[in-house]
Amino acid sequence: VVKNAKYDKKTQTVTFAPEHFSYYAAGSAAIQFGDIETVAWAKDSIEALAARGVVQGVEDNRFAPQGQVTRAAFITMLIQALDLQATAAGTETGFSDVKSGQWYSDAIAAAKQLGIVTGKQDGSFGVNDSITRQDMAVILYRALQLEKPEAGAAAFTDQGAISAYAQEAVLAVQEAGLMNGLGNGSFAPKGETTRAQAAVTIYRILNLI
Repeated sequence: VVKNAKYDKKTQTVTFAPEHFSYYAAGSAAIQFGDIETVAWAKDSIEALAARGVVQGVEDNRFAPQGQVTRAAFITMLIQALDLQATAAGTETGFSDVKSGQWYSDAIAAAKQLGIVTGKQDGSFGVNDSITRQDMAVILYRALQLEKPEAGAAAFTDQGAISAYAQEAVLAVQEAGLMNGLGNGSFAPKGETTRAQAAVTIYRILNLI
């Protein structure tokens, strides 16, 4: 699957950036979930990523859009969506809680080598920790820098609650249209990320890059 392929309804054409010359075929993968009607704002993104094999559902044809997203899961989805790879061989990350051979090992190794993640002060990555909105913003910002090095700035009503390390990233990803506030002008930087929110942000950066 060429994950960056985009279909233009007006021109009825598909555009994509191939990694090598080869034969390609256009196809449709209509993957649907029975529990995403309650998150209509995320429905298109979830289905588009599912069709590309970036996200998967849970049991009984459900996506569980309000389920929490771990740091390992978010990085894996992002790396798969952007088809990013490690710049050097091997999956050693140096993080105390990332062992080789796990479903997230390659993705975290690639993200670290590309400078997208740095881990925690205790030397771990926090694979099973829920990812916060401000940490998601930082990771998206670093991934965006690989392609688009500059971004503008805006402001949130709870700007002072955003950690210093995330201030620039939060403003930049908002300016780039990757993440928005919560409707009341706030960002809720330490709020945990849902599966629906993660899918929307990843689909947005996929389309942007």
